[in-house]
Amino acid sequence: MKIGFVVSFFDFRNDVRRLITEVLRNHPVVLFTSPSQVQLIKDHAPAGCEIRIIQERTNSLNGKFVRSRYRVARAIPASKQNFYLMESFKTGRLTGKKKIVAEAVTKLHRFLPNNYDYDAYLNDLRYSGETELHDIDGFVCFTEIADDYFMARMVRESFPLLTYVYSWDHPCKHTRFSRRSDHLAWNEGIKEDLIELQYIPEDKIKITGASQFCYIHEYLHQYREESSSMFDFKYVYFGCAIGIETLVPDEVDQIIKLADTLQATRPDLKLVVRPYPPLKNWSLYDRLYAHPAVVMDDDFRRKDRAVSQSSLMEKFIKLDHAEAFFHLGTTLGLECCFLSTPSFILDTSSASRDHVSVYNFTHQYQNDKYLMAAAPENHCKDWKQAASILADTSNPRYLRLNALVRKNNKIQSFQDLAIALSGFLESQVKRRGE
Repeated sequence: MKIGFVVSFFDFRNDVRRLITEVLRNHPVVLFTSPSQVQLIKDHAPAGCEIRIIQERTNSLNGKFVRSRYRVARAIPASKQNFYLMESFKTGRLTGKKKIVAEAVTKLHRFLPNNYDYDAYLNDLRYSGETELHDIDGFVCFTEIADDYFMARMVRESFPLLTYVYSWDHPCKHTRFSRRSDHLAWNEGIKEDLIELQYIPEDKIKITGASQFCYIHEYLHQYREESSSMFDFKYVYFGCAIGIETLVPDEVDQIIKLADTLQATRPDLKLVVRPYPPLKNWSLYDRLYAHPAVVMDDDFRRKDRAVSQSSLMEKFIKLDHAEAFFHLGTTLGLECCFLSTPSFILDTSSASRDHVSVYNFTHQYQNDKYLMAAAPENHCKDWKQAASILADTSNPRYLRLNALVRKNNKIQSFQDLAIALSGFLESQVKRRGE
């Protein structure tokens, strides 16, 4: 079975590259990518992959009209506030004319009926059919969908197709979910989100586990037993979560207040801060370098957004040996729960009418559901509570969230996940041939 993987963010998604490497052990793989991403894909493609350029987009007047219609009238997830919040986040990263246009589109979208769903949009797109697909048995793509024209061709020509829901926040903020694809979800909670927020039929969703958690499996089974702290001092760990440059100063403010609280409450501890990997301008963290209680853990990023295997394992070692982990809303807050370190979401920013704010970032749908509601004692709402937590980080009550996350999420090896994914796709291929 020859499998086509439709990829994007290929440098940043180390886990996707590892998953493909495992699939390659049993199946030939073709990577499909846009023309602008070809060199990046070549730089990071696992050995043995063929690379093909997607050539489905047409620039007809019809295509421009359909794309514009979808942009201003697209159906959105039931978690509307989360969608508009993320659209505001995206707009906040733009400048000049692009920002003005994006803001106008968002305002127009709020005014118009949002009833143009993704499958209707795919039906209306006229793709070229020029990409070579005759030898591909089935496809795997990842949210958010990399190319609408290519997706239109895959679903309309009834190719066996799996859409892997890459992150826990994708069902509540993205719009590109086709009911003609099967979907692979991390756990039952994400399955519920797909049904309730994206209206995906239950029989089109399979539970596979998370590729990102495969690294945790690797750490627990290969590295943990012989691991020791990478610092010669005791510390609390903080994982930066915000990649929007206009918000980073506010995140830095929160980190400095946490460091000040730590100094006053537990002067025997340092605050080790892990910068947000995709953030381009790390000079925004300069104030943290100057704080006497802060140690910057900044040696993991290379010349691009890829992270080495050793650095990934070192991340878990640093989490595992910390007294506590704090964050404003990041997957690392979930990953920490597979270890023995308590994980806390810091929610001390003031509520804001501005969609683009630290408060709204922290109160995204997935954070509210899977962290704050799940374990209120780990939801740090003010600095008095932060001081209380820091004074008693070893209290067993703070590990209830860890137990809950472990119960609800399967962790497995990349090999096992690759076998499961290939099995789901092979079942589709057989059904198509019947």
